[in-house]
Amino acid sequence: ARLAIGLCAVIFATAQPGAPAPSGAFLDADISGGSAAPAAAPSPEMSGTRCPDEAGIGASSRPEDLEKVERAKEILREQDWGRPRPPVFLFPGLASSRLVAWKGKKCIGPDINVMDNLWLNIQKVVETLTFDQNCWLDCLKLGHNQTDPEDCKVRAANGLEAVSVLSPGLFTEKPTMVYQNLISYIADAYGYDKNSIYGFPYDWRLSPGKLEERDGFFSSTKERIEAAVRLNGRPGIIFAHSMGNNCVMYFFKWLRARYPRTAEAWIAKHVWTFVMLAPPLLGAVSPLKSVLTGEPMGMPITDRMARDLELTFGVTHWVNPMPPRGHNPPRPHAYANGVGAAGCSAAVNGTAGVCPAGESEGPTWDADLVRVRVKEGSAEATFGAEDVATGEIFRWMGAIYNDEALSEKYRTLYSDYIESEVNFFDGPPQRPPVKHVVVAYGVDQPTERKYTLSNDVNFDYPIMSEMTVEEAGQDWNVRVGGRRARTQKKLLGPSELKHSGDGLIPYQSLSWSHTWLGDNATVAHWKRRTYKRSTFLDQWTPEKLDMAATVTQPALTCLHGAPEASPTVDPVTVLEFEGVNHHKITGDPNVMKVVWDLIIGNVVEEMCIEGTDEVCRYQDAAPKRKAGESEAAASSGWGLSLWGWPRSKDDQAKDKAKAAAGGKSGGGGAAEESRRSQTSPMDEAASRVAAAAGLGLPTGGDPALEPLRMQGA
Repeated sequence: ARLAIGLCAVIFATAQPGAPAPSGAFLDADISGGSAAPAAAPSPEMSGTRCPDEAGIGASSRPEDLEKVERAKEILREQDWGRPRPPVFLFPGLASSRLVAWKGKKCIGPDINVMDNLWLNIQKVVETLTFDQNCWLDCLKLGHNQTDPEDCKVRAANGLEAVSVLSPGLFTEKPTMVYQNLISYIADAYGYDKNSIYGFPYDWRLSPGKLEERDGFFSSTKERIEAAVRLNGRPGIIFAHSMGNNCVMYFFKWLRARYPRTAEAWIAKHVWTFVMLAPPLLGAVSPLKSVLTGEPMGMPITDRMARDLELTFGVTHWVNPMPPRGHNPPRPHAYANGVGAAGCSAAVNGTAGVCPAGESEGPTWDADLVRVRVKEGSAEATFGAEDVATGEIFRWMGAIYNDEALSEKYRTLYSDYIESEVNFFDGPPQRPPVKHVVVAYGVDQPTERKYTLSNDVNFDYPIMSEMTVEEAGQDWNVRVGGRRARTQKKLLGPSELKHSGDGLIPYQSLSWSHTWLGDNATVAHWKRRTYKRSTFLDQWTPEKLDMAATVTQPALTCLHGAPEASPTVDPVTVLEFEGVNHHKITGDPNVMKVVWDLIIGNVVEEMCIEGTDEVCRYQDAAPKRKAGESEAAASSGWGLSLWGWPRSKDDQAKDKAKAAAGGKSGGGGAAEESRRSQTSPMDEAASRVAAAAGLGLPTGGDPALEPLRMQGA
């Protein structure tokens, strides 16, 4: 019975691709005034003035902005193979990469065979849990120090399929989609294919240090991105979801640690935009719950079975709550207390305004993030985010409950994180070192924020008895645990902020991105709209939409800004979608289209997709905007030619001398310069080697050829 109920929950919990319309949703009418909205050609993009209102990336319904998007779509869709375009890199979140078996395992029922999809194959889960419930779980567990168990070996699957759908099948595909909708949209609308979309699946059970040590993940990521940029001739667009954002930011820190002199130039050359979907910037409490009491992750297993499994994973520290060390808590923007609040001039339906930062410090993690009642009636032990970050909660509970697994979590925190080559916890996240940064997440979903654990005679560890849940500006106390037939919910009062998280990440963690906006952010807000399917299908084909009677476009708040003290830093855009759940954001067609059209409108002019090779030359590092320099002037050199290479200073001086002499040397003047500007010096040397070999001539004597000759080229 538990298995059947659990499978039904997995299949139907996320059946709809978008969040259900909250109360008050309307059909073809503005909720503020009730007047009928024009039913002809509603725009899925943000209506009204664009966000931002100044120069920068943006999308809106203004003709000039929509024209940019349509022009980019036309050019990218009609390009032949080999023409330049920005490649797309997809990084999934926790439990969002397929895992496959690389060693067979005998089970009481059906065996686990090499290349079986273990995560997430619903059929395999049903087979193994029905006949031998420990077989599948034992295969997913890690051994001591995150090694493979004796009788099983599991690795991340390869390719784009590993991050598109976890469990393909008639009934299982939709609820286990990851990036499938985004891949389908940019392939159909913009002509992307396997040569320009790249998935980066990884073994999400491992700590980041072990990912590199065992799988060479970050080294191979660097090489794959380099190859993709060479093939496509432009820097790429990174999409990351949930913990995938931590993975990308760790990758940037890893580059700085391994290549301190060239890391910044490498990032500028290879990454144009970073789209952060539902990023746990200050962590979340759910991963902490998984090792304290167990989190089944929607699977038909008990909390105890889930806890025994998750305690072997080294990854959970990566997304645990993180205190903003060395920084004051973020000051909330006035809009956070409600659009139209005092000091915030933003109005609804796209009217741009400016919201200054609040005067008071914003909320941070609760001091009693976890309360533990060792005995009924005794004093409670309380732990905050600092106790989680230092591992004190694992050390204390491991000692009190004689739990060696929790004590091992304490040791892993130091060996694999704090004392490792890259300390991910050396401070709260800073703005990623990428030209454009877009942060998008859902808000106003019921989200767990803190827990109370109590002893139970049936368990040798404390179980969940109460939790505090934030929901759309209200805090609720929820009593759970034990053998209660149902939970009990009680209103505690208003939250510190008017928003709650996305169902998994609390709002104070998601909104840490506000600290990247500066003291004055441009803000615009669009109310929720519901359209008839027939009018909306002008933009979306039936294959891309659930065949429901209506399509809901969630309410959206857009913020845009940059620290005033850093004029060379490009502004950050933050998108908050009302009612969009954490797990559904990558599959929500409205969100994906708004985000993609937001960044793609500037591709043509900023990346010189239509520019000539003489203008758009492949640079070692993208130019940075100087103080007082306009965005247009700074972006004029950002286009990267497919085969262009930078000329050395000596070569440039020689070229100028040749030009002054009338271009006689080298036989070509401007034509020769154009040819050489698009050719690598090593390409020229290789061509001469090939010509010499074809003629049977010796290859010695030319210094440029000697390295290739010595390598047997």
